[in-house]
Amino acid sequence: MKFYGKKSFSEAAPMALEEVALAVTATEAAQLICFLEKCVSEMSGNQKWEHAHFNDHLSNGEPGGLIIFSEEAMAKP
Repeated sequence: MKFYGKKSFSEAAPMALEEVALAVTATEAAQLICFLEKCVSEMSGNQKWEHAHFNDHLSNGEPGGLIIFSEEAMAKP
């Protein structure tokens, strides 16, 4: 598992991070677990699965946030 991030949308590309901290409520943690389980289900056996946005899962339309990427997809040129 690798972590990447950007401080703002104006940054060209995400940079590698050594550590990530998530400050969440119990409700947000439950939503995150549901999102990650959905990602696992979609990516299992599907080599074409690339990524999913947590905010899309929440249907809140907010930009940014957590994105889960397949390591295989990130390794493609």
